[in-house]
Amino acid sequence: MQRLLNRVSYGTAAIKTLTRRGPPLPNTETPYILFFCPENGIDTFRQTLLKIAEQLKGTNYQPLFVRCVQDFSRCMVMNAKNLPSQPSSSNRQKACLICQQRFYQDFGGAEAYSWIEINQFVSTAEKKEIKEKIDNCNNLFNFTYEGIPVSKIAQYDFRLSERCYSLDHLESDKVFNLKAHIYTAAVIARFGLTLLQQYPNIKKVIGYNENFQQIAMKYACHQHDVTHLSLAAAYHNNLSDHFYFSKRRCYDGHQQRMPHWPKCRDLPISAETVKKIEQDVLSRMGGKGTYAFSSARGGSQDLLTRLQLSPQKKTIIAFPSSLDEEYAYCDILKTMGLRTQPNPAAFSTQDEWLRYLVAFCQAHPEYQCVIRLHPRQGINHRDTKPCEEYVLYQKILANPPPNCFIIWPEEKISSYDLIDFADVATVAWSTMGIEMARLGVPVVVGCASTNFFPTEKILNYCQTKSDFENSLTSPSSQLSLNDLKVALSWYYFSYLSFTTQWKENGAAFKAEVQDLILHDKPVFLDNLNKLEGNQADLRQAEPSVLGNYAAALIYFLIENQWPSGGFTYHIEDGSIHYVCSTKTRSFSTNELTQSKTTSRLFSMLG
Repeated sequence: MQRLLNRVSYGTAAIKTLTRRGPPLPNTETPYILFFCPENGIDTFRQTLLKIAEQLKGTNYQPLFVRCVQDFSRCMVMNAKNLPSQPSSSNRQKACLICQQRFYQDFGGAEAYSWIEINQFVSTAEKKEIKEKIDNCNNLFNFTYEGIPVSKIAQYDFRLSERCYSLDHLESDKVFNLKAHIYTAAVIARFGLTLLQQYPNIKKVIGYNENFQQIAMKYACHQHDVTHLSLAAAYHNNLSDHFYFSKRRCYDGHQQRMPHWPKCRDLPISAETVKKIEQDVLSRMGGKGTYAFSSARGGSQDLLTRLQLSPQKKTIIAFPSSLDEEYAYCDILKTMGLRTQPNPAAFSTQDEWLRYLVAFCQAHPEYQCVIRLHPRQGINHRDTKPCEEYVLYQKILANPPPNCFIIWPEEKISSYDLIDFADVATVAWSTMGIEMARLGVPVVVGCASTNFFPTEKILNYCQTKSDFENSLTSPSSQLSLNDLKVALSWYYFSYLSFTTQWKENGAAFKAEVQDLILHDKPVFLDNLNKLEGNQADLRQAEPSVLGNYAAALIYFLIENQWPSGGFTYHIEDGSIHYVCSTKTRSFSTNELTQSKTTSRLFSMLG
């Protein structure tokens, strides 16, 4: 350990400050909020929690942080660094060194927050006992520790790290990796149970994200009736400044919100919300950020020839998803008692849906279908090996009919260029569904999954095969601005309605954080009430807001750039004319009909 410390670049003064820090908790009376972030090597996790802790100054609660000193055999930092299933000790130490360096950077000063170490509450003997129990258990997949289903918890991130959806016939290196995940989950469970028993003055626990380490801690908190809050960034604009807190899982909150969808759908949408959606559209179409797997939209001029598409045929664009993510999420929800039965759907599995699409093309030569396999299923900027189901799709899609075209994960074709050909899009459960709908493409959803979808004209979740086929063959070509508004409202409902936007430090920000953490502020209902209170003004402005959004999309899809700020537009003689801050631009009927999506958007503007 000393050799590791000596390599840290923050100097001996910081190390001495850490070393001489007093006992883990000065007393058992001061109310603490534990910031459980052993993944100090992930900057977003650590820095966000530090920012939150800063807002608690002046309250009765003291922040307390957690430090891991090589306590885990597998962790989120190692997974983020794509360590192999059975890494060398030197590779593990490199990952651990990252955590130590980041920790010293923020906690080396004398005025830094108090912190404790996991090994102060989990002894070497207990760690040895945990390892022996794992090695000697009869059923590795159902191993529990102190009443906590640590194996089921560990399988969540194990599946994601190995990119496997099935746990059958695991090779020896994968078994090693699974055991390592289980060991980490058990050590965290032991840490949480011991700490919370000894210090009942820890009133709440806050962690970042909903990974297996946080879930293990959540279970320990539950046994001691302590609230655990998972803080995470919304699935919006890459690493968004919109955050949410979840007591169990984000899914649980979404499930509870679903009865409010009809009300949210019918409320007017604000210009501020549409502006946020525009930012997310630009981020994703630009291929930017951690969550963007598709390359940037570049223009579809040569794709008709490259894919051998017929411009005369009705075109279906299909977006499958990664099975490991869905299976992992589904199983952890079952483990936590949040979801026992999938919603009724036209297809029970994604491969059934894919086989249907291939058979549909065989039976309907007047249609053509482009199946864009998810870029994550292959090797990409985040993953160094393909997903396990890649082999399955190679079999299902080996000999498609001539009107069915496959885009494999590694092919450098942007998913966003395909919208120009789309009469209709279909997804198994992919977020590409809402992405297409908010661009004015009618979307049909057909698979049972953990995702939620509405049954709307522009985004339709089908529960039977006949409904699915009817929606596929008779898409809503005559969509209105109100249908586009429904898609935008669904995006808001799914990703922003339960979040709070945290801006620069200040009194308002501090009060917001304290309301969320100390007083369990009901963010979703609060946001809904604000919309309801302002609906008269919002409804008056809504036609202009939606018209500007549709016009901006047309401009962007043709020019590949958003119209400059404060633009105006008008329609005359079948053309649309723009006056922007730097130039004027007009698009004729011929230009507008080059893309089925721009043509559809233009029809909405009427």
